[in-house]
Amino acid sequence: MKKQLPLNCNIANKASRYFKVQAFVIVYCLLFSVYQTNAQCGQANVISPINNSADWADAHSISCDGSTAVWHINDAMGRVQISKNDVVISSGSTSNFSPQISCDGSDVVWFGTDAMGVLQIYKNGVVISSGSTNNSFPQISCDGSDVVWFGIDAMGVRQIYKNDVVISSESINNRNPQISCDGSDVVWYGIDAMRVNQIYKNGVVISSGSTNNRNPQISCDGSDVVWNGTDAMGVTQIYKNGVVISSGSTNNRFPQISCDGSDVVWNGTDAMGVLQIYKNGVVISSGSTINFRPQISCDGSDVVWNGTDAMGVLQIYKNGVVISSGSINNFLPQISCDGSDVVWVSTDAMGVPQIYKYSDCCGISDISHNDLVPNNDGTFSITVSYAGDDPSVTISGGLNASPASYTASGSVCDDPCEPIIGEVTFTYPCGTDTEITFSGDCGFDPIPVSIDSCEITVVPTMGQWGLICLGLLLLIFGVVSIKQRKVVVG
Repeated sequence: MKKQLPLNCNIANKASRYFKVQAFVIVYCLLFSVYQTNAQCGQANVISPINNSADWADAHSISCDGSTAVWHINDAMGRVQISKNDVVISSGSTSNFSPQISCDGSDVVWFGTDAMGVLQIYKNGVVISSGSTNNSFPQISCDGSDVVWFGIDAMGVRQIYKNDVVISSESINNRNPQISCDGSDVVWYGIDAMRVNQIYKNGVVISSGSTNNRNPQISCDGSDVVWNGTDAMGVTQIYKNGVVISSGSTNNRFPQISCDGSDVVWNGTDAMGVLQIYKNGVVISSGSTINFRPQISCDGSDVVWNGTDAMGVLQIYKNGVVISSGSINNFLPQISCDGSDVVWVSTDAMGVPQIYKYSDCCGISDISHNDLVPNNDGTFSITVSYAGDDPSVTISGGLNASPASYTASGSVCDDPCEPIIGEVTFTYPCGTDTEITFSGDCGFDPIPVSIDSCEITVVPTMGQWGLICLGLLLLIFGVVSIKQRKVVVG
């Protein structure tokens, strides 16, 4: 059976049959390789090369490690679908919105319309919301085992459902549930018997003393809950476990809480009337205006938000630094648990809505070495600095490096180490260390030979698509060469 190349390179392959477009093929494959590997750390990269839409804060979501993102898109037929790393996963339903992803990225939930026109909750493409209608805005626990949402029951009451079971029988008009990491605790806001908007945790009111309570968020273990509510003076405040934590600002809304509950961020208006981002009551958004909708990493060290720069452009800020240069109308950022990755929706230069992703760089930029290493009694050692998100490097020494050992991030390869004969690639995760050390015997394999030096080369490793396209190009030129020889012979 003929092996099928990826569609994009297949197109390039067909085009390459014509000599005039071979240059196009080269440029195309190189550019496509860069797009697919998405290796440009420290800057915003488009990860959605088709039309996207985002109408609210949870139009997109990111896994804990930042490797997987989900969002809703408009397909060629104009239907709103759910995309996971740019692959549609919502076939079988229409008008799909608000995807949420589990911590490890394996499970995705959203709401969409089934064949009967009923708004349902889907998990990995399967309906999980029997018996209720108008089901919306699901949230998922860290391991993906528990899902909560709000929907309308048979009596027409808007209820909170957990794994398709009503948990909000003491209140009405219940909305926007949030779930703890282990799934044991759920918070939401609903209307009590006195027609007051209250915050409920597992069905119990926890917001006595304030009114118009909304937007609850819960810590990972469920012990801490924050929300915005109106105090006795009519000021919208941020409450944590029923205590005001936002004195000094007004119009405080949309709190977010770190995993351990120690850090809280929100947007509020300062004494000058500027909408700022506050972290534990301290402004962290100086230098920008109209700041809103902050998100916080699990440990609370990183915060992202929307804000307007001096030119009036809506940007994405991370810890006060713009990370969305090159795009416009940036809004609704989501941050990974470790804070290294951020996704948001924006408009490119052509006015097309796109999903952008920013990834931190780790280490420093020096990754390429080509050194003649002195023999030094038959051993060599070379230290290489590296950078990039999960950097991948290749060490090659012909037959002059065998066996070899390496250390990275404090670990050493198993003894005995695999010999490096020819070329070997190692991939290292981002971490605090910025150096890789390779060492081994300097000599020919299998019989050591005394030589003056070993030439050890360490270079960045080409991404998967780059290798595919490089192989394709070599094949193209090989075929062309054979055809030219046939012409000469004929």
